[in-house]
Amino acid sequence: MCKQTEIAKKVVQEHIKNRKNFNFGELQKEIVEAGGILQVEAGYTLGSYIKDLEENGVIEFIARENIYKIKGF
Repeated sequence: MCKQTEIAKKVVQEHIKNRKNFNFGELQKEIVEAGGILQVEAGYTLGSYIKDLEENGVIEFIARENIYKIKGF
């Protein structure tokens, strides 16, 4: 895994670990500003990763607030 993809995954995981809700656009900006790219692995985009987290019950999208909330474990 390259450093830029590691940064992307780390930023998302930090949000989850710290239970910090996020907006997708702000998350993208945070990753790019940290030196990352919008992929978490080769051929696996940030959007797909977020969708998988949502499908696995880790996060949920709150449309009226336009944010992803970290679900309780």
